[in-house]
Amino acid sequence: MKLNELKPKIKPQRKKRVGRGISAGHGKTAGRGTKGQKARKSVDMPKRFEGGQTPLVQRLPKVGGFRSLKQKPRAISYKTLEKKFTEGSKITPDLLFSAGLIDSKKEVVKIVGFGEKRFQFEGVLLSKKLADRLSKDKQS
Repeated sequence: MKLNELKPKIKPQRKKRVGRGISAGHGKTAGRGTKGQKARKSVDMPKRFEGGQTPLVQRLPKVGGFRSLKQKPRAISYKTLEKKFTEGSKITPDLLFSAGLIDSKKEVVKIVGFGEKRFQFEGVLLSKKLADRLSKDKQS
């Protein structure tokens, strides 16, 4: 770098101050034109305003109802588990994901039905009958 190669620092252009006298360029009416609603200080109109005609929101019918945003669990049958896994394996969402039975590791899974093989379950929901049967097996 040499002294003759130095360039002046480029400053960002300052915002034009309006309404500061006629000679300033944007004096008197400050670029708003003369009179009218948009020349006044409180010009903000609602986004839905359509110039006086009945707004679209009012023209459309009211629609009731509500669809729950809660994620429903993906049901996987016990027989599917028997086909894919060996007896005694620990069934977790990670294992189900790696086997291609669910789309995401975070997906809520519920095991339904019952079969011959015995598995250990962790991080998955069980149907009532399956949970009862597993608890009976543990007791005996």
